[in-house]
Amino acid sequence: MNNINEISKKSYRVAIFDDVYTLVTDETEETVKTVAKQVDKFMKEIATKAPTLDVKKIAVLVALRYASLLAAKEVELEHIDSQHKRIIALVDSSL
Repeated sequence: MNNINEISKKSYRVAIFDDVYTLVTDETEETVKTVAKQVDKFMKEIATKAPTLDVKKIAVLVALRYASLLAAKEVELEHIDSQHKRIIALVDSSL
């Protein structure tokens, strides 16, 4: 029997670094294509700067770049959440 999550997933073909991949996801086609395009761009940038690196190392560097971006966004979100809580506390204390 199919899981409800499997029903909502769709298959998309994307090209990344001259290879074609089929991705199965519940993300929108626009999101999948945007992310694939960004990964392709990052890989090509790294390959241009370090042409002797193999594909695996380039992919790892792209993964590290994304992990770094994600970590920065998480810190930013924590800061915003902290500010939000302070503002709510100030509003609550003034009532």
